[in-house]
Amino acid sequence: MKLLKLTLALVIAAALLTPPATYAQAPPQPPSIPPQSGQPSYVPGEALVRLKSTISMADSVNFSRLGATYLGDVGGAVLRRVAIKEPVESAVARMRLDPTVEYAQPNYVRYAYVAPNDPRYANGNQGDPQNADSNDFQKWLLNGLLNAESAWDLTTGRSDVVIAMIDSGVKLDLPDLAGNIWANSGETPGNGTDDDHNGYVDDVNGWDFSRNTANPGPEPGDGNGDPNVSHGTFTATVADSIGNNGADLAGAAWHLKLMPLKVFRNTGGATDSNIIAAIDYAANNGANVINLSLGSVSPDPCPVSAPAVEAAITRAHNRGVVVVAAAGNETTNSPSTPASCSHVISVGASGHNSTYLANLYSAQVGSKNPDGRASFSNYGPYVDVAAPGVGVLAQGVRSVTDQNLGRGQAGTAYTAFVSGTSFSAPIVSALAGLLISRAKDLGQTLAPNDVKNIIDSTAVALPADPTYGANWAGHGRVNFGAAVAFLGMRVNSSLILQGGSRPQPVGWQQPVTVKLFTPGADVTSATPLAVTQATGTFDSLGMRARLALNIPASGTFDVTASAPGTLTNVKTNQVLANNSTLDMGTLLSGDANGDGAIGINDFGVLSSTFLKKQGDAGFDSRADFDSNGIVNIFDFGLLAVNFGKTSPIQVP
Repeated sequence: MKLLKLTLALVIAAALLTPPATYAQAPPQPPSIPPQSGQPSYVPGEALVRLKSTISMADSVNFSRLGATYLGDVGGAVLRRVAIKEPVESAVARMRLDPTVEYAQPNYVRYAYVAPNDPRYANGNQGDPQNADSNDFQKWLLNGLLNAESAWDLTTGRSDVVIAMIDSGVKLDLPDLAGNIWANSGETPGNGTDDDHNGYVDDVNGWDFSRNTANPGPEPGDGNGDPNVSHGTFTATVADSIGNNGADLAGAAWHLKLMPLKVFRNTGGATDSNIIAAIDYAANNGANVINLSLGSVSPDPCPVSAPAVEAAITRAHNRGVVVVAAAGNETTNSPSTPASCSHVISVGASGHNSTYLANLYSAQVGSKNPDGRASFSNYGPYVDVAAPGVGVLAQGVRSVTDQNLGRGQAGTAYTAFVSGTSFSAPIVSALAGLLISRAKDLGQTLAPNDVKNIIDSTAVALPADPTYGANWAGHGRVNFGAAVAFLGMRVNSSLILQGGSRPQPVGWQQPVTVKLFTPGADVTSATPLAVTQATGTFDSLGMRARLALNIPASGTFDVTASAPGTLTNVKTNQVLANNSTLDMGTLLSGDANGDGAIGINDFGVLSSTFLKKQGDAGFDSRADFDSNGIVNIFDFGLLAVNFGKTSPIQVP
């Protein structure tokens, strides 16, 4: 028996150590992402691999038979970074066909989505703008285009709502940001111990995944251009500069917390392995929103081209995190990653009509129409919404290159106009944070899909692009005021009474409950955005509900209407504005037990209370379908004529 076990063990070991098999057909190649501006599209000699959960052998054995060498884990998933000797694309294609591999991809490199041809940036004239036009411009953008002030009347953000800025680092001591920097309450600063046992030592304010250190601030650079040094601070100040403090800027939100997670060095791109690790960190350490102002274009959408990134974003989504990504600056309708990943709000850039900016920007920088597409912005089916992305006012950090060119001391702050979908995305991340803040104020909970639905449904539709056609901006430009007002709105409604087939005796009236939900919500369990009641009158089948609605903000809603003893009617994707009229149809009477169906059990309820009057022992108001105070033949008639009918909403 021992000899048999030894023989089997040797056979298994030999099988595991056999070189990779050849395949009868050529394995499909992973998408080839073109390099950005001559920079690499992936890390040479590396791949990201996840083995199937059923595989329990040692990684070293598995990767040896795959022709790879284990380098380390990535993030919180069972994802491995491996070294390979053969060309990356052919190695990944071969590994994808191996039965032990769940997915494999190159370790792609993503780049910051900043349009670098801002003349103030190029010429180094980036001190605080003294011209009144430039100071007024931020108010015009935030309030004139985004209707932010009406949102700020309701919330400027809560300190228990966190945006993770996965970027090039954030200047932690910037006056407009310092009070908004996230602090890890489970970590003791500087004691060299992982106090909260999250795998990161002294991660008091975040983490630098590019250097594996606890300092998520920007690097000063090395004097070789240093294009990334300011990027993360730019995006952070656009999203969440402290407002109403007499300092330089006001952010799209004012009082959210920012979790800086650094994945870029001073120049070059960020690897998928670092981006994935940062996404997992954010989701596991309390972030409510993740901002990704980075990416690269590929022939296929994210689930195909970058399954490891797709999986990381799905993990974050499942933990209740809203993920926002820049759509990209390549003027294409091809997918970019991470913007094309599932569960992502992808943000394109709209333009401006500022005379001041028109004097600074050439036509190549961006559209001079605030309702038009910024000339660099990606467009089409992989864009969900748009936000201004041309000449956005932000604060950055001087680099060594700036210092060498006489622009100022490295590490000091400056204010600049910046352009790119990189700066459209944090505007939408801030809006997501405001929505979550407002929901918390109202005692509500918003799932990521709820946040996306509200942002989409309240966006302002934009006209077609003259070159690239309609729907370039998805649902349109975000509207802060309408989106935040969507939560907790108070809907005043009344029923326009429809004539019935018989005279309506006095008292045959009943309250109708109307609920408004975000489109696509599960109306059986989701918290409604608004609830109102109105009084209606019966026709021959039940209640005819034709609603006159007075609402504070237009939008798209799923609507339910119900009354005691009736089936609930549902209408989806109803576009409503102030003084809208919505016909919810007839609410069919006869559902005495409220289970969403009219059947034999309802006859039992009605029979047990037949001819009982209100106030009598045994009177059951559930069977008094016409609310006239007595269960009689008319109630039987309503039940009989609707027998067998069911509601779209079924009670378990």
